[in-house]
Amino acid sequence: MAAGRLIFILAVSFLAGALGASFGWNFYLVGGLWTAIQVAAIFYRQASKLTALIALLVLLGGFGYYHFYVNWRTLRLNLPENSSVKWRGIIIAEPKQYESVQGLEVKLRMPFYGRVRIITGPEKLWRYGDLLELRGDIQPGQIAADPPVSFFPEIEFISANHGFWLKHRLLNFRNAILGIFHRHLPEDSAKLLGGLTLGARSEFDPGLREAMRASGTTHLVALSGYNISILVWALAAALGRWLSRRWTFTLTTAIIVLFVLMTGAEPSIVRAALMGFLVLLARERGRIYSMENAITLTALIMVVIDPTVLGYNLGFQLSFLSLLGIVYLAPALHNVLRLKAEPGFLSWRENLVNTIAAQLAVLPLLVQSFGGFSLTAFLANTLILGIVPITMFLGFIIGAIGFISAFLAGLFGWLANVVLNYQLAVIRFFAEISIPVSLPFDLSGSFLGVIIYYGMLLAFTFMFTVKSTAK
Repeated sequence: MAAGRLIFILAVSFLAGALGASFGWNFYLVGGLWTAIQVAAIFYRQASKLTALIALLVLLGGFGYYHFYVNWRTLRLNLPENSSVKWRGIIIAEPKQYESVQGLEVKLRMPFYGRVRIITGPEKLWRYGDLLELRGDIQPGQIAADPPVSFFPEIEFISANHGFWLKHRLLNFRNAILGIFHRHLPEDSAKLLGGLTLGARSEFDPGLREAMRASGTTHLVALSGYNISILVWALAAALGRWLSRRWTFTLTTAIIVLFVLMTGAEPSIVRAALMGFLVLLARERGRIYSMENAITLTALIMVVIDPTVLGYNLGFQLSFLSLLGIVYLAPALHNVLRLKAEPGFLSWRENLVNTIAAQLAVLPLLVQSFGGFSLTAFLANTLILGIVPITMFLGFIIGAIGFISAFLAGLFGWLANVVLNYQLAVIRFFAEISIPVSLPFDLSGSFLGVIIYYGMLLAFTFMFTVKSTAK
């Protein structure tokens, strides 16, 4: 067996063990399922007995690593034991603004240790790096991935600028760009452009947020792999015209790292950035890029850093499942729909198939988290995705020129507003004609239903992909 294939099997084994642990399964169930898979692989001569044994041991390692991580993180916590004690902490992430509350992630200062999520009112707008003195009850998180939480504690501001200096400057730069958008664009257009280019969603008013949810277009402002891949390839192409391959790789990687820090380093952004880095690395080393290996390696890196993302982080789950759908399910859909090989105007054929594949891959999560999905989301995304690169390009141009010339920024702002108004019109139109789908069984509450559903997707993918290969 090739070394790459062996590493892939072992990485998947580790992930399977950690995933089973995060779902609360016992090792016998996880080991039994994985043994059955390995036996099938041996039967079809895709693996040897030694490989199956090693994979089982690695599975046990993933299972144990998850429990070790959760217990280690819990043991390191040192929290105030009653509400009469004052405690200090530094805001270590950009505060999240919601409709009626504000969420802060605070790192405690000595003599206490740990991270606490603060839920407070929206009256006072806090900033990254603020040092606060607080008093209030701290409750344990409801699940393993959740930090302890304090609801509406007493908060007193002590001083500012206690965070990482580089992140301070990046966030200030990001806010300056968002300010340029708001100066040269109407309110809704500026908010949508901020979401598409910088992942800024906290400013969205309830009406626009609900329209995007109903139309199935919320992912557009989540800085998914699609947005990051556009940025990666645009940077590589621009720098590659003037610099050597090595300098292009180095500078593109550095800019992507800074961009991830600036936009919050959410799991979906980190996943996309890591995969973009692997694409650049493969090109730099002259190696063939394998999407299968890239997905697995990216997931492995993120799970080693924090294994709780597997079972509890919705952004991580949606990001990887949608990508798996695009990589494996989309080719089968192409064969079934018999679409032409040409991408079509604004890549509508590719966008349609990828949207359907991604939505089908995350269907159980959509039903569980958002109560369902709409059939019109397929068409809404097809009409919008093709012009997202144009929108992002205009957004970055406005952000850069806005520091130099207000006139030129206004000119490009007018062009961007034409495109953004079209996207907003599509979002609102499909929100009005949303067609919710009711399913014959409850995917969110039935583990067996989820197994059956993904089993059907796997069978469909295997059947129509193999048929195409055979021809």
